[in-house]
Amino acid sequence: MVIDTKAIARKVALELCEMPSCSSPPKGVDSASLVFPCYRPTGSNGQQRTRVSEAEARILSCLTLDKLKLPFAVEVPTLQRYTFTGKTEMSARTDLVVYSPRSDAPPKLVRSLAIEFKAHNPRVEAIRKELEKLLREQCDALWFHLLRNADSKTVPALMEKFTRAIGGLRDLWNKCTHTLALSVAILEKKFWLYRTLVPTHDPTPDLSIDYVVRRQEIAIRDTRGWDYEDYEDFEDLKPKASSSSPSDHAIGREGEP
Repeated sequence: MVIDTKAIARKVALELCEMPSCSSPPKGVDSASLVFPCYRPTGSNGQQRTRVSEAEARILSCLTLDKLKLPFAVEVPTLQRYTFTGKTEMSARTDLVVYSPRSDAPPKLVRSLAIEFKAHNPRVEAIRKELEKLLREQCDALWFHLLRNADSKTVPALMEKFTRAIGGLRDLWNKCTHTLALSVAILEKKFWLYRTLVPTHDPTPDLSIDYVVRRQEIAIRDTRGWDYEDYEDFEDLKPKASSSSPSDHAIGREGEP
């Protein structure tokens, strides 16, 4: 079974960009039921600030995988053991794992895709720890990153941290034979970045990207290997309005049986 990692990440990014918050709830019963929560009201006007975290990306990924009928599990114990704190090796956890069936006897599910979620601007060490798991767990991997907003320096600064984290895992990086996909969703800009890396072919990946922010929109000047889409490019994934008129759905017109 081939898992379309890019399509899954793209759909989740779109839904995150369209997701309302509790301070601006859905307008209709057909709207999405998942919303971003809000912090407690502050100030004299009781204004509430939306909380953005990786939790919503994880939930939407689960819903997407469920619709695709792909077996998955959350908070999955790792196959390898790690010493992130202290000196004792122990199993860690992977945020989300997608499985594929294997036809040998007895039939079983095998790990096909490991996904880690992060939001905002984590420290280099936090990135390094999660990357170590994705490199060592011996299946294709996806890092899904969520940003509330971005200026012209935000993504380059984040990717510089990834570059430093990879540099600290050089031996693991050079031995890794599976793919590592990076997905970045920027909510307020309604923008999505995606790139697939093959460590054996990208020993020192250039993760930089050149863009500017104009009138609250991101304009790419040099992709440098990244795929990207803005909100308009997501049109094919948005719900299509019905072309039928209301009368088409009536059981019968006045005077008709």
